Amino acid sequence: MEKEIIRVAKKPGKCPVCGSVRIANYIYGIPEFTTELDRHVDDGRFILGGCCITDDDPLYRCTGCKTDFYRVKP
Repeated sequence: MEKEIIRVAKKPGKCPVCGSVRIANYIYGIPEFTTELDRHVDDGRFILGGCCITDDDPLYRCTGCKTDFYRVKP
């Protein structure tokens, strides 16, 4: 079963699928790994999205149900 693509204009305050308020930001590219970044990834504040970037990658992810949120297309 394929997940529905949810598009948002800004970071949601809570997940429309499960109601969780734990919404993480994706970080793309090759970040400088620090203990602070490691802690934020472990805490679910950031998701490492990798270094292959397209014009339609998710911006946010619900850490409860793993739903991704994409930018509204112009």
